[in-house]
Amino acid sequence: MSDTDNAGYEGLMKTLWDQLLRDNQDIPADRQEYKQERYKMGEVKRMITESALNQKGEIDGYHRRIDDIIKSFIEIVWPEADFSPIYNNPEECRRFLDDMRSMIYHVSDQRQEMLNPETNIPPLPSYLGGGLQNKPLPEDKIEPLKIEGVCFSKLHKEYIDHLREKGTKESTLEDYERYNKRFVNMRGDSDVNGINKVFLRSFIYDFKKLPRMNLNRYKGVAETELLKINIPDSDLVSPRYVHSCVKWLVSVFNFAVESEYLNKNPADGLTRVFPKGGTRYSDYTDEEVRTLIRKVSGNSFKWRELLVMLGAYTGMRLGEIHQLRKEDFRRDTHSGVMYISVNKEGGKKVKNDNSLRSVPIHQKLVDYGLMEYVDQLSAGERLFTNREQYCTQWFAGFLSDCGIDKLNQLGERRVFHSFRHTCVTKMKSKNIGDSLVEQVVGHKEQRPTITDGYTHRFPIEDLVPAVNAIDYGME
Repeated sequence: MSDTDNAGYEGLMKTLWDQLLRDNQDIPADRQEYKQERYKMGEVKRMITESALNQKGEIDGYHRRIDDIIKSFIEIVWPEADFSPIYNNPEECRRFLDDMRSMIYHVSDQRQEMLNPETNIPPLPSYLGGGLQNKPLPEDKIEPLKIEGVCFSKLHKEYIDHLREKGTKESTLEDYERYNKRFVNMRGDSDVNGINKVFLRSFIYDFKKLPRMNLNRYKGVAETELLKINIPDSDLVSPRYVHSCVKWLVSVFNFAVESEYLNKNPADGLTRVFPKGGTRYSDYTDEEVRTLIRKVSGNSFKWRELLVMLGAYTGMRLGEIHQLRKEDFRRDTHSGVMYISVNKEGGKKVKNDNSLRSVPIHQKLVDYGLMEYVDQLSAGERLFTNREQYCTQWFAGFLSDCGIDKLNQLGERRVFHSFRHTCVTKMKSKNIGDSLVEQVVGHKEQRPTITDGYTHRFPIEDLVPAVNAIDYGME
């Protein structure tokens, strides 16, 4: 590194050092702001302290755990700074991270705990000067603040009760309870007033390092112990699962704001930091759909034929199709249009309120004899009596029997949900308006405008052209 480059680097680090000192010493006039700023700094330092002590001084052992935390910490402390030139230079990045560890250690309230003979802390860079030695922390200038409120477990119980009253599926609530258990195990039953974005980010960074829950070799091992194990990448939770956990946090704290426990959601923006990732669903080609329909036609198990036909010509979710009863097949008294009602009647579950809708019955389903089959059912009888999971498993095997690969050429997954993607693609390719498509499939309006507040649901007859746009060239 040249003298000029070195001077630029040291100037950048001095500016960051000054920012760290200000965040530790400036006392905001607002007590709540002071409390949050102190908590924000303390949470990152706590993690670095724990990392150092747990690894017994092996700096390389805890590098991997805190490098991402330091980077995200800088984004909060000094968001306008551009550190990409440093991150992109491995040698400079290592020096930078070592300097950052030392800087955060030297402004840490817990630095006395870290003076452990087994703890190896990088020395404070000489170009930064004396640090805080002549600038005591301001704890004696303000009365200690007590955070009082509701603990996370109590908030989460109220959140689950609220979702259950709204009719959220039990399988979804079970997933949320699993997230909650891991959150409390890893971070304690924290007061929600003391939880901020840094706290939640640190949890997600650790959550990403946990193994999938269905692997027997990790069952019964506490999360704190799992974080000490070098988990193979193939065993780690998927990016999609991590993203789902982040969405759960956003939803929980939205509820906290609505319930007036908090004024602001600390999880806002986390879904952008931890994107969904994983593999996108594919749609099906016309030939693939024709193959599936021909292969299943005349199957000795009628439910299999019904499942494929309904998926191909309605775009409904598997869970919605699986819950259908005789009474869900109706005729509109005004237009005479036959339709399927997606509702909560009889204890049925839907994804959200946008899922409640009427889907016109495609002419191909009428020609297939769907209504004759429904007519012979008893009152309240379901079309499908086996479990939804079994339907999913059967369809995966059926795809293979039909010679259709699980991934398309773009690496996108082919599953039952691909019928939904196919139907949306078909409708949009025929220039069906977005609002009509969204009403047919039960999606929320993605591009709200002023007039949306004045727009109500379209009558069932207006949806018929959208459904009829689903055409696979079947005879």
